[in-house]
Amino acid sequence: MSGKLLVIGTPIGNISDLGERALKALGEVDTIACEDPKETKKLFFHYKIPFAKRYIKCNDGNEKASANGILKLLQKGEMVGLCSSAGMPGISDPGFRVISAAVEHNMEIDVIPGPSAMTTALVASGLPSSSHLFLGFPPRKPVRQKKLLELEKTTAHTLIFYISPRHLKEFLQLAKEIVGDRNGAVAKDLTKKYQKFYRGKISEILQELGDEEFRGEAVVLIAGYNKSENDSEEEHPFNRMPLPRRS
Repeated sequence: MSGKLLVIGTPIGNISDLGERALKALGEVDTIACEDPKETKKLFFHYKIPFAKRYIKCNDGNEKASANGILKLLQKGEMVGLCSSAGMPGISDPGFRVISAAVEHNMEIDVIPGPSAMTTALVASGLPSSSHLFLGFPPRKPVRQKKLLELEKTTAHTLIFYISPRHLKEFLQLAKEIVGDRNGAVAKDLTKKYQKFYRGKISEILQELGDEEFRGEAVVLIAGYNKSENDSEEEHPFNRMPLPRRS
């Protein structure tokens, strides 16, 4: 009898955002595969969940090897919970290789949705949300960042990136040079007590950021290319406001 892989979304900041299904799943699985057991155990302590029999580290450095071990547990009939330290596994976090291996071997998979910094920031940004392109963490080298921005500068979709604070201002400055001084947004400390949003033109955001420093990861959003503003042509349909629903 094969087991089951539960992909569990966890809070991105506010620990109270753990859903009822996720809470139940964490208490039922035999094994927890996670980025950092110390971080994941905080959820067990907070919600007084009985600890799983086994914890497996599954991070960027060992995910391939972890996937093989998790697959063996599933084939033995175990129920394995897969979670990252925050957010949804596989979304700029470990998890893709584990899920792919489970799919390839016809293992049962159940995804328990949870918070995501990407969607949270998009909804709060004020930018068009009907069509967006999530690009995760941009390349570290500026020359590769430039190539990426050049490639996407005429897309009509709202662009979304994750980036470390220490590279934030340099990335925004480069984006302004490549795609122009478009509307954008930066979100930090999402769902936490001191969450903050910076909105406006990229130049305005840079000015507002000033010398401010903060920890964690930032979400950067940049408005998509608008033909009506750049070529005096009809606005791209992805940048239009959604049509009203008929009753």
